[in-house]
Amino acid sequence: ANIDGASLTVGENLKLNYKVSLSEAFADAVMYFTFGDKTVDVEGVKQEDGRYSFSLELPPQAMATAIKAELKYGEYVLATLENYSIKQYAQNKLNAQDSSAELKQLLTDMLYYGAAAQNYKGYNLENLATAGVENLCDPSDATPAAVTATPVKNTEVSSYPVYFTGATVWFSDVNMISVKINSLDGARLFVDGVEVELTSTTYTTAGLLPTELDKDFVFELYHGDVLMQTLTYSVNAYAYKMQSNATMSELALALYRYGVSAKAYNN
Repeated sequence: ANIDGASLTVGENLKLNYKVSLSEAFADAVMYFTFGDKTVDVEGVKQEDGRYSFSLELPPQAMATAIKAELKYGEYVLATLENYSIKQYAQNKLNAQDSSAELKQLLTDMLYYGAAAQNYKGYNLENLATAGVENLCDPSDATPAAVTATPVKNTEVSSYPVYFTGATVWFSDVNMISVKINSLDGARLFVDGVEVELTSTTYTTAGLLPTELDKDFVFELYHGDVLMQTLTYSVNAYAYKMQSNATMSELALALYRYGVSAKAYNN
């Protein structure tokens, strides 16, 4: 077996994919990824080119974390690759002559987002994702548009038994938007025109793709069949609000710029 390639999937989360040339006799081999104090075992998926892909999902704060990959068949070690990372993958692409300007901007802003996540989490601070890439590409200077995300009331009703009490961006391995309401009694919530199930007074969306970070999500809150309030919210709105927040401003802005670059590359 031979680990002879890598790719990066940029979706709701980040996924580092190792490409392996592997004899069919060892098709059931398992890749053991060790990073930090964790070890994850992953089965391979055969690709169209005959190689197998072993994928590791990583949180943004782990972009610079060195990974040891060990391919095993039972107790036999077939191949090993140490000290690889998302950061290394990005640096290779940033140095490649055939990388487009859009790809380089996306990878740069991704690494700055990773460094901001490291600072926010207090994780691996001696090895930031941006260290060593400063002369390869400048970070984006995109700034969030001025948005005030205030619920709009239905003025045709006189009382509001249910109403929005807050909205935020939930930062995790996958980023999500979260809204809060005061009560479940009679409440119905629609997101972009589709009714969703309410199991608590906090509703959280599915994970956001990087290309959705500037998307306006429309939340409509009903009491029974009567519309109470409409709230339009996005990562842009959150980043604009957090500009002067000492704790969140760096991470919110880096996430916003990562989204802008992802959308430009996707287009």
